[in-house]
Amino acid sequence: RSQESAMVTEEVKQALEPLASKVGIEGGAAALLALDKAEWEGKGLTKEHVPALALLVEHSTALESLDLDNNPALGDDGICVLAKALSTAGGPKSVSLMHNSLSDRAGEALAEMLPANKALQTLLLEDNGFTDAAGTAFAKGLKANSTLKLLSFSDNSLGDDSGVALADMLRANSTLRSLLLNGNGLTDECVAGPFAEALGDNSSLEDVSLGCNELTDTSGEALAGVVAASKSLRTLALDDNGLTDVTGEKLAAALGQNSSLRKLVAGYNEFTDKTGDALALVLAANSTLEELDMWSNNLGDDCSEALSLAVKGNKSIKTLWLGNNKFSIVGVGRMRAAWKEGGHTGQLNIAPEDEDHEYTAPNIAPGMSAPGPKPPPGAPPGSFFPGGGSSSDGPRPGPGVSV
Repeated sequence: RSQESAMVTEEVKQALEPLASKVGIEGGAAALLALDKAEWEGKGLTKEHVPALALLVEHSTALESLDLDNNPALGDDGICVLAKALSTAGGPKSVSLMHNSLSDRAGEALAEMLPANKALQTLLLEDNGFTDAAGTAFAKGLKANSTLKLLSFSDNSLGDDSGVALADMLRANSTLRSLLLNGNGLTDECVAGPFAEALGDNSSLEDVSLGCNELTDTSGEALAGVVAASKSLRTLALDDNGLTDVTGEKLAAALGQNSSLRKLVAGYNEFTDKTGDALALVLAANSTLEELDMWSNNLGDDCSEALSLAVKGNKSIKTLWLGNNKFSIVGVGRMRAAWKEGGHTGQLNIAPEDEDHEYTAPNIAPGMSAPGPKPPPGAPPGSFFPGGGSSSDGPRPGPGVSV
């Protein structure tokens, strides 16, 4: 940042003192200005604290991450002021405003900030009240932005108009790496047509999350076609969309042609043993997929033998979610034995059909339907997708989990 912005007057320091007191920062304004991470989720901040927040954004040379999740009293007026402060060459690399009951007015102000901002890389806007007005405004702003890498709009109400506008944006933007659109009511009208076509033409987007929308196999087949041809896509989430074996078999075939995808999230759909058998054929030869989530489908013992043989010979898979399906104790035993014999050190999650399951979410990414930590500020997209853990049964994210 410029030398002028680093020069903080006594007047600015005095204005920052109440904010330092509110968030419990010992050392007052000086300590506040030295923070690299402002983790102020649920601190009860109100619009009265916004002028100080704006001053902090404008004058701090250290601040990398600003977390204001669950501070709804900031309101639209407050976020509009903050957005104006962010319209500078400097500012934090990561801003999180999840669970704040914001409306399109705040969303449009944030979108208008994007062309001018040259620092922001991660913007998390999950669970607000944004509709197509905000979504289309962001699509416009992102066409003129060259720094944002991760945008989470999960659990809003964007709709197909936003999806079409974002698809158009993807044809112009080559910086965005992760786009999370879980739980927005997107339909085939948008996803099977304009969005899938734009995704196929875009060679920079790596992580796409479309869980908990209103998609059918029409979108599933279109996205499978994208996977088959893509050389950049690393993560695709299609969980909780009611997809059937029509999509499952197409996705499996697409994985046979793809060498970039690392993670496929397809839990809470309607896949059966047909999809399981198709996946087994692919996993036997695939050497790039690291995580496969088929939790809570209708896979059963008929595909367990083929899957177990494929998993045993596969050397890339690190995390496999197969719980809450239709496996008997025999099928579960096959899978557990294959996981062990294959020398896998990652996480296998599977249990018999009649066994109780726990749905506590692990730490995966922003945009989750269940609470969980966010990636570190400025983290490269995809770097916060863990592949470790134990090989025993474990918790699994709920429907709508994002990448």
